Amino acid sequence: MDLSFNCTCGAQIRVTAVDAGGTKRCRCGQVNTVPSLSKLRQQAGKPSYEVGIADKLRHMFAEDRLPPDNVCVECGSETSDILQCSVECERPRAKGRGYWSTVVLGMLAPFWFLISLSHDYKNAEVFGEDLIVQTPLPLCPTCAAAIQPRKKDLHNLLRRVPLYDQLLQEYPHADADIRQ
Repeated sequence: MDLSFNCTCGAQIRVTAVDAGGTKRCRCGQVNTVPSLSKLRQQAGKPSYEVGIADKLRHMFAEDRLPPDNVCVECGSETSDILQCSVECERPRAKGRGYWSTVVLGMLAPFWFLISLSHDYKNAEVFGEDLIVQTPLPLCPTCAAAIQPRKKDLHNLLRRVPLYDQLLQEYPHADADIRQ
């Protein structure tokens, strides 16, 4: 995204989002304070902040605005029936000892391995967070009975709803599931 602001001399200074809030020297030599990212975005004619698709869908779900319409994603007929689905976009993961070092330690020193494993479990460094988005799908009873949605078919059904397709594009390794 092209972001810029004007120096006191009138020259336009191009910046990136990373530069926001910092300082930038103009070609005239003047050191300028770069406006905040929200101000830079407003000057560029954009909203002051950008909401990710996952947050947008979570907010819409909380306000009971999902699914976005009442048209069956399979046949296009109107329906009030909803297939309750969710998309797991991210999962937390722990960084620990590698596979082979764990195997070798387990074979050479089983007792030390158990103590070490317990220590690793308690002190694991966790990266990421659980990001699960509810994605209710309008699906009429006839289509639901005919297609018996399976996990592999669920991605194709979700992609028929533009908002859900956008989510799956942003999180290509996401796991979709049917909630019971």
